[in-house]
Amino acid sequence: MISSPSTHQLVSTSSPQHCGWLWLALGLLSCPCHLLILLPLLRGTLLGSWLSLHYLPSVLVLLLISLVATLTALRLLDHKPG
Repeated sequence: MISSPSTHQLVSTSSPQHCGWLWLALGLLSCPCHLLILLPLLRGTLLGSWLSLHYLPSVLVLLLISLVATLTALRLLDHKPG
């Protein structure tokens, strides 16, 4: 029987720098300024209408996600291997 590594093992063996780059990508993609680009692209869809009706809560949630992801990325990318 061939066993594959579990997800926990894959995450625990990845370097903090790789995780930092993934967090940075999440921070950049979830930036609320991209909402102005997404709204015209999502016009006519359920998600687009929901975002346009709830614009302020969407901006605040995306801002929180972006800040947390960017700060986490900076902390991980600044990590010095010891």
